[in-house]
Amino acid sequence: MDSTDALTDTISPRYAVESDEEDEENPLLSSPSRANRVTDVKIDGSCDTCAGKPLLLAIGLAAQTWTKGVQLGEPIATVVLNGAKVGYIFSPAWTQATVVVSEATIRIPTWAMYSYAEALTSSLKPTRTAILDIYSVPQYIDVNSVPAPDAPLRYLTTDTRSPTMSKLSLFSPPNVLQSTSAAFMLLSSFTSGQPTPSTLILLPSPYSQLPPTSELTSLGLTQKIGWPDAVVSAAHESLLACLGESAQALRWERGRTPENAPWLAVKRDEPPPDSGMYI
Repeated sequence: MDSTDALTDTISPRYAVESDEEDEENPLLSSPSRANRVTDVKIDGSCDTCAGKPLLLAIGLAAQTWTKGVQLGEPIATVVLNGAKVGYIFSPAWTQATVVVSEATIRIPTWAMYSYAEALTSSLKPTRTAILDIYSVPQYIDVNSVPAPDAPLRYLTTDTRSPTMSKLSLFSPPNVLQSTSAAFMLLSSFTSGQPTPSTLILLPSPYSQLPPTSELTSLGLTQKIGWPDAVVSAAHESLLACLGESAQALRWERGRTPENAPWLAVKRDEPPPDSGMYI
């Protein structure tokens, strides 16, 4: 009598996990490139006077617009991630804060966001942080849906002494952020030392959020957003208020920074891949 149990755990036959084509990827095997990912963050330039000050951080599409209405001067240093320039550091006269324009031309992959934020925070050691980013209006979950043109500025804060945000709405659960700003906010709350008071100001985006990338990619021009000047000005005033400064020092005014500034030189999107069929 055959004592073999047909239900006994056995190794899957080869065809169950692999194709006959040897060059096809086996989904059950881990990718060596993913296992060996390394995040190398360096600050290139002199930034001795940047540490121990408030930090004003503008990210992505929000940074593209905000920087055009303020006087930043020339960058004193750049932030380099795995050989690519992803951030520019400024020390303008109109604020006591160190200003960082991050990811205005490039998208950071999800797996590098936390390490990038951690390295920048460790180097600059900010006393408090004000961050400008965006949120997606179409994807925002709320009891009362609001069309994109009427969507409010939103905020998150870990600062118990943060000024009253009467003109802003809270960015509330179950909504989540998948950008670098989330990593900075996380670091401000969960640190081994004294938490850094941090506030995140979010401009409303009429677009759905792009899926997180797995590699460094160009931010492109497909989602260039034209916010009304009044909206960006209100965000600018909120940023300065979070740092304990007055907007009288420098009001936001479009055209202060030229379109061809190096940190705004966005590469055009690459053409889509050929989607032709083959036999």
